[in-house]
Amino acid sequence: MAELIADAALLPNHRSSMVKDNVITFDQRERQYGFRAVAVDRVSLENPYHPDSTAETDHDMMTFLWKEDQR
Repeated sequence: MAELIADAALLPNHRSSMVKDNVITFDQRERQYGFRAVAVDRVSLENPYHPDSTAETDHDMMTFLWKEDQR
């Protein structure tokens, strides 16, 4: 699952909240920010480069590290 944060106008069927990250002025001495509405959604993503989830995963990493330390 991934969290998608977007302008509320792009996700009209989702609850929105206000965040103060809209830059009004870029003056370094007196920078000002305004509010904008954002909405959050969760999307499912598939990673085609991830190994098969049925692959064997029974291993003991600590034993491997201990053997490396003994060299």
